[in-house]
Parts: sequence; structure tokens; C-alpha cells
Amino acid sequence: MGNKAMFETRKQQGEWVELQFMARAAANGFTVTKPWGDSARYDFAIEKQGRFQRVQVKSTASRDGDSYACNVIWSAPQGRSRKYSAKDMDFFAIFVVPDEAWYIIPIRELKRARSTF
Repeated sequence: MGNKAMFETRKQQGEWVELQFMARAAANGFTVTKPWGDSARYDFAIEKQGRFQRVQVKSTASRDGDSYACNVIWSAPQGRSRKYSAKDMDFFAIFVVPDEAWYIIPIRELKRARSTF
């Protein structure tokens, strides 16, 4: 796909990854809803057969040894950061850019993660 070097900023990469998520979710039969503005602690709500799930989309190309590292903290207002919780969202959808691979991870699986996964 050649997307490894096409982004000048992380913001551009994030926007592109969100588009990829919407297309993939829709292709798998989900209705995808995007909250208005940037105040929600999740990026999308997906729905299938009346069941809604909140999804926070992240991406990474940052290597950490043999793995990739992905930031799983929320930048709150006033410059504060904190971990996401089950009150905020249900799943992370993490896209590893160099491998073009999606990982869908329930928030409950990251209880012990610090700021990266």
C-alpha cells in the first residue's frame, strides 16, 4: 500500500487511520457513528443488531524492540493525561501502520497497561 512514508504529521496519520477503520467496520456489517466535535473519549460508536460499542482508534509505527508501542492514554483538558477506562470506551482499534494490521482489544484487557501497550 506504500503508506509507510506518506504522512507528514501524526495527525494526518491518525485521520487516515480513522478513515480506514470506518471502511473496515462498514465492510464487516457495522453501522459506524462519529461523535460531533472532539469532546467524546471515544472516536466512534459501532452498532450491529441494536448493540452499540464505543471504539477508540489508535495507530503506531513506533518500534520497541521486537514489538510496536502504542500510546493508550487520553489527553484531557488543561493538558492533563490519564488512562482510558471502561467508562470512556469499550474497545481500542489499534492499527500497526508498517504491518498494515488491525488489533481490536477490549479495554478490560488493558487494565494493567501504563501509558503504552
